[in-house]
Order: sequence, then C-alpha cells, then structure tokens
Amino acid sequence: MADEAPKEPRLVETLEELVQLTELVGITVYEQSAKRVENQVDEDEESAPRIEVLVRALEDGIEPRFKLVFEGPGFVLTTDLALHYQDREQITIDERVVPEFLNDVAFMSAYPFLREGIMTSAARLGVQPPLLGLVRRGEIEFTQGPSSDDNTGEPATK
Repeated sequence: MADEAPKEPRLVETLEELVQLTELVGITVYEQSAKRVENQVDEDEESAPRIEVLVRALEDGIEPRFKLVFEGPGFVLTTDLALHYQDREQITIDERVVPEFLNDVAFMSAYPFLREGIMTSAARLGVQPPLLGLVRRGEIEFTQGPSSDDNTGEPATK
C-alpha cells in the first residue's frame, strides 16, 4: 500500500468559510490592571478607550489579541486578551479575509470580556467605571498590517 501524499491545506477566501472551519477554543488573559496615576484627564471629561490589535497565525489556528486601555481622572484601566480559534482542518487563510474576521467575528466575541475586565478593574480600584456601551458592526474597523506570522492591525474608527 503506497503512502498518500500530504494533503495541501485548503485555501480559505471568504469570511463564511473561515467561520465554518474554525472554532473558538480558548481565551487567554495577558493583562488586567488598574493603576492610580497622575494624568491630565479632567474630572468632567472621559477619554475615548484605546484599542490595539495583534494577530498571530498558529500552526492549528489563528489568535487575535485585543488590548483595551481606558484613562480616566487619576487612573488607567487595561484589559489585554487573546482568543484562540482552532482550525477544524488544515487551512491557509487568504490575508484579505483577516480584517473582516477581526471586525465581524473576533472583536465581537472579545468585546464582552474586554468590557467586563475594565468594569471589574474599575470596581477594584474604587473609581467610577467608564460606560462602555454597545459596539455596532462597522463602528470600529481594524485594518491588516504588514504580512507576517505576527501581523498587527491598526484600529480605525468610522
């Protein structure tokens, strides 16, 4: 009996295919912190949350990582976490699909955990928690950075 040649990875070219062929299997928290600081944020004004994203291609999946930082009067709150999506079969993801996956799937999955982390950190520090409301589809848009195994995407708000 002859050995079969290794099967070529399936090329995923649409978001729908990627959603069908991956599954969220884990969440890793890298940072959840609350610090008292001397900053220039006034009591009456709230700064906009800052969101950073990093995407890492894994041997068996994709790992989007999101960091949410909120600065208020006298404090900084941070939650940084990654979602591990595992491939159901061997795939190669077309890089044009990654920003769409970040915007429409990964961030929407991560946001409740990011928001909860910020709220919990504020409560532990004893400061007024920021109101982090609903994020509507298309309100925050991540664009793909340079192509590599450690892609970074820069967030762009609409």
